Amino acid sequence: MLSLTSMLSLAAAALLTAAPASPFPRAAASSTRITTLGCSVATDTTTATFYPAWPAGSTRGDVQHVLTSFEEIVTSVPLRASSETGDGWRAWSDGGYAAQKFLASKLSRQTYESYLVVLCHIMEASQARYPDLYAVLKFVPKKNGLNPLLAKVQKGPLPPEARLTDVKPREVRRRLDDTQRALEQSWLLLSCYLTLPKGEREDMLWSARTVVEKIKTDQRSRALELLCLGCFHRDASLYPAVTDSSLRRGFEKNFGVDSWHPKPTNARMIWQRCRMVYPYLEVAHRAWLDFAARLDDPSPLASCSLRQAANVEGSGTSPLPLSLDDASQ
Repeated sequence: MLSLTSMLSLAAAALLTAAPASPFPRAAASSTRITTLGCSVATDTTTATFYPAWPAGSTRGDVQHVLTSFEEIVTSVPLRASSETGDGWRAWSDGGYAAQKFLASKLSRQTYESYLVVLCHIMEASQARYPDLYAVLKFVPKKNGLNPLLAKVQKGPLPPEARLTDVKPREVRRRLDDTQRALEQSWLLLSCYLTLPKGEREDMLWSARTVVEKIKTDQRSRALELLCLGCFHRDASLYPAVTDSSLRRGFEKNFGVDSWHPKPTNARMIWQRCRMVYPYLEVAHRAWLDFAARLDDPSPLASCSLRQAANVEGSGTSPLPLSLDDASQ
């Protein structure tokens, strides 16, 4: 039987052909995107947008200035912003990835405490403004071992024993890595959530919940990149496969605990593992079904993933085919 790591590797191999190679930063593709690293984001001033513009110098210069700008701009997007037309969301997203790359390069002993303060403020603002997102986001610092430090940050400056002044190099490296991972994972969830329509937001949060909670630390960042950029990013090639039908409803109808007869004694643990890998395998499967259908009929109406969506929503049976011929019927 394949291990969880093996299954994620298979899903990653199927998805990486359509996912960006590296999300920090993403490549420029239009006049509203970042043109060169280190420059401010150029936006179309003739189009009104709910997404705040990144100020000049938001990806270079003073680290504290970039941290403050990042905190304010990331947490000031209204939920209705994703329903607007235009490229405002894309300029905002690309600016965030550029700022992330700059911040990752400047994290050190000297800036460590400032990063923790910004991360703490982002968590507090998300809890107040985006409660649905916070239900998932709160596990990011917890799983990276930062909750005790953030609790101290809320009370005031870090005590001497929590700083990196008299700490061994190995411990310094571990704490810096934990902080960088937490900030990157928080940005992935925030940027994806705030640029998605409402229906896809719910699916994304459902998919990300067990990824953040259950996947091991050394694999969690890549798993979130694959989910947020390879599947749920609005520019991703696989985004139409996510919007065809609800991943959550398909899983609960076909593979939920209530559909098991008889239930094994460890049903809960099995269900959690299945839910963790399901979004990756299901999206890769939908893409394969779509490709298989187009081998015989290249017209847009031949989308097999749409027929699969009707199967999931209607019959309540598993849509998984036994062979390529079954998929094209």
